[in-house]
Amino acid sequence: MTEVTRREALTAAALVTLAGTAPAWAQDAGSAGPMWDLTEIFPNEAAWEAARQAALAAIPGVAKYKGRLGESADVLAEAMVLQSDLGREIGRVYTYASLKGDEDVRVSANQEKLAQARDLYTAFGEASSWATPELLTLGKDKIENFIASNATLKSRFDFDLRDTIRQAEHTLTPEGESILASVGSPLSGPSEISGQLRSSDIPWPTIKLSTGKEVRLDSQGYTLNRDAPNREDRKA
Repeated sequence: MTEVTRREALTAAALVTLAGTAPAWAQDAGSAGPMWDLTEIFPNEAAWEAARQAALAAIPGVAKYKGRLGESADVLAEAMVLQSDLGREIGRVYTYASLKGDEDVRVSANQEKLAQARDLYTAFGEASSWATPELLTLGKDKIENFIASNATLKSRFDFDLRDTIRQAEHTLTPEGESILASVGSPLSGPSEISGQLRSSDIPWPTIKLSTGKEVRLDSQGYTLNRDAPNREDRKA
């Protein structure tokens, strides 16, 4: 896949990690604490599902540029715009599902949405995994000529294209890149399971510090208070 989609995949991986460390207020059903406004991403779940289905239907279209990236600067620009815009939309779908799942990790319907969004990202990664190896076959000079002759490549993708060349020695064959892209969903499973256990099933203890403050020792509480200045608080 192109460097654009590589970056988006890394964003997804970061979101998986965040999903596994839901804040304490997002764990309590009926909590009156602060909550994010997901309508800024999608107005409702029906709109989210429509966007997911649209992105899923658009993924096969990436293949129409396979073997054609070297035809012209315009063709390369079209291919990169398609992958970038589709990747951005899939990122919105994933972000909504991830944050929705964090509202209460015990709600199975929301966890199902997150799994669907993760599978969507994996499908996109597999479908576009051929692009980076193919770009490298064009060579640095041809890519630089394409950048110089196309306004879209120059304004939106010049860094990504040059970064692809820079990382050539770290790029696998098309087959290898496809395998690497396909393991996103299964490899995120342990992190998801661990995150759900930490956020919903483990009965975290509450302690009182020397200041009189009561702290629940979940992941966030421990991180915030493990360097308390009072040694007895740290021992507690």
